[in-house]
Amino acid sequence: MLLAAGALQGCASAPDDTAERAGRQDRAAPTEPVALSRSLAIDEARPPEPIMLERIPEDDPLPLKSTELHPDLGIGDKAFRGDQVAGLNGDKDAALRVAHMFRQGTHGVPRDERKMVQWLRRASDLHNGSASYELYQYYLGRGLDRAAVRFEKRALEQGYVPPPRLDPRRG
Repeated sequence: MLLAAGALQGCASAPDDTAERAGRQDRAAPTEPVALSRSLAIDEARPPEPIMLERIPEDDPLPLKSTELHPDLGIGDKAFRGDQVAGLNGDKDAALRVAHMFRQGTHGVPRDERKMVQWLRRASDLHNGSASYELYQYYLGRGLDRAAVRFEKRALEQGYVPPPRLDPRRG
């Protein structure tokens, strides 16, 4: 019994090196959260995976670069052919009219959504704010928010003033 008491007494009176070493380590290094397991520490060190919120169709590249178009020969009436040539030569309003012809299927032109988007992009490239806003609405309706926001910004930069909202509570 005396031995046990002496051993306990010796432990109590002996200086505790571990407490001093721990104190020095705390002062030397900044405190960081402690991971509960090795796998959590690895996951915290790894950057998060990017989240894809939308999928851009392959035939509709997102970069805002000029749209290449070729004349559609053999379709449409005289008004379509004239606007098509003018749109290819840089007339932004003619390019928008051609897009509307493809959307509605008028002037002897078949309805073609892909061609409509191509001509809207051509008109937008020629700084037609109305065409850019129509592209904003088109992409927004298809859930392609990233593309929609880019064309909305482009429309505003081109001087287009969007119509006021009917519901004043919405921003």
